[in-house]
Amino acid sequence: MTLLNWGLLLLTAASFAISLPFNKVLVADLSPILLALLRAVVAFPAVWLLARLWSGGLPADRREWGTAALGGLLVVAVPFTAIAWGQQFIASGLGGVLYGTMPLMTAAFAHFIIADERVNLRKLAGFTLGLFGIIIVVGPSVLLGFGHEPLGEAVTLAAPMSYALGTVLLRRRPPMNPLRLTAGMFLVGQAIMLPVAITEGALNHGLGDLLRLRTAVLLIGLALAGTAMPAFLNYLLIRRSGATNASLAMFFLPVFALLLGSTILQESVRFSAIAGLILILCGSLMVTRQDKA
Repeated sequence: MTLLNWGLLLLTAASFAISLPFNKVLVADLSPILLALLRAVVAFPAVWLLARLWSGGLPADRREWGTAALGGLLVVAVPFTAIAWGQQFIASGLGGVLYGTMPLMTAAFAHFIIADERVNLRKLAGFTLGLFGIIIVVGPSVLLGFGHEPLGEAVTLAAPMSYALGTVLLRRRPPMNPLRLTAGMFLVGQAIMLPVAITEGALNHGLGDLLRLRTAVLLIGLALAGTAMPAFLNYLLIRRSGATNASLAMFFLPVFALLLGSTILQESVRFSAIAGLILILCGSLMVTRQDKA
């Protein structure tokens, strides 16, 4: 890749990671499902405008809407909610480390769903290394008992798991423009989360906090800087350097998450998180490396 593309890659990773400190602060004021819903609602106009300018707007037919519905559930609704819920109990940097397991989970799902992406010995070794990394990250707290922090870690892991499954299943769908797909996913994601928020009563107990200037500004920051911007930057990265190179952003996301959490929120960085992250990244590189022809 060119130097400009590397810069775009790092900026994309940082913009994905910035959503974690925003989530950590906002979940203290809003319920997780309401925060996830409002994140999608506020980000949607910006995503739709970008899609309108660059790719024609929303999905064009029933087939594309079916693809958007799949992504809306697995790439938007479940990950947004799981991340927000988990960050009630764990640091934003730790959430980023756990989210960094997505390449491992993607390769694992691909083994069972996509015929030409079976696991070989190298990938199996990578999975093993990554699994040890996860154990190192979550192990110390689990040994102390299944309290709030381990539960938060477990729910947070549901976010990359859902995102990875959605990514693999979307590969089996007919290809469509990434921006148009993203706009459709955000719209469907809202439709999925809204009934859950109503049933939970979140709309009755959290909307009043939006009247506070601080909460509203942070929500806009989460939606624009941490949601719409990374979607657009990722689109540009795919256009400039291809989907494989663009996927490298997920390797840098947890690094930026730890840096942002420690500098913005003064979170302490556990040695186990750094050690686990190194193993997770090494394992991910092993399972995602392309075999030579």
